Amino acid sequence: MARADLRDGRCAAELPGGKRLGHRQTHGVRRRRCGRLCEFADSLSERAQSPVPVVRRPRRLRAARRVVGGLASAAGARSNAHTMRRLAALLLLLCAIPFVVGGCSTTYPRRDPTGEAFPSVRGTSLDGPEVALPDVGKGAPLLLLIGYQQNTQFDLDRWLLGLSEAGVKVRAYEVPTLPGLMPGLASGFIDGGMRRGIPKEDWGGVVTVYGDAKAIAQFTGNDDGLPGRIVLLDRDGVVAWFHDRGYSVGALRALQQKLGELAR
Repeated sequence: MARADLRDGRCAAELPGGKRLGHRQTHGVRRRRCGRLCEFADSLSERAQSPVPVVRRPRRLRAARRVVGGLASAAGARSNAHTMRRLAALLLLLCAIPFVVGGCSTTYPRRDPTGEAFPSVRGTSLDGPEVALPDVGKGAPLLLLIGYQQNTQFDLDRWLLGLSEAGVKVRAYEVPTLPGLMPGLASGFIDGGMRRGIPKEDWGGVVTVYGDAKAIAQFTGNDDGLPGRIVLLDRDGVVAWFHDRGYSVGALRALQQKLGELAR
């Protein structure tokens, strides 16, 4: 219990820990206040001597408080909500591109279109201008290296290297052909990725086709799109030679032979 005694007209109430609550004991109202302070000191002393139970909040309550705190933090960041939605949409687009380009377009059976007129389509070169195929090559042989998948680039690069090493003189275009709705919506993103991987001086030789891609896919077939479709057109836009089984030295020599025949 707290001990209250008078010293020089003051009441010295001893608190737990040896501290004293010193205040003047006077008459009237202040005397009553002195009594209350002494009672308060007594109650503190009793609490100090009795064990205080530790109250633990249930785990669920602590978890709920953490969730509420997280929600409060999110509410405080509402000003950044629009930016976060845009970032999320961009991430979803980046994740969806490989599936959209490679697996969501209609598949057409492979076929040999030799002797048929190439369909009139329009594409855009990586350096900007629109290109009409096969009109851009009318009056001279035109070689089109058509690819339906990103992995087709390996085969097309071998063709381009072989043509360069053999000194073949022919006007040629790489034609990435991407049928379907989603590739068309992401055309700017896809073309930008191509530009980053191709030297700027070669952009004019790459023509991407989106809107008219279905016509080309039906013409050559895009089933098993890993090998490129190598299409040689004569001066009238008719397929004079076609190959879709991957690059080989024999195929390159056959192409050279056909070019020699067209030059006569």
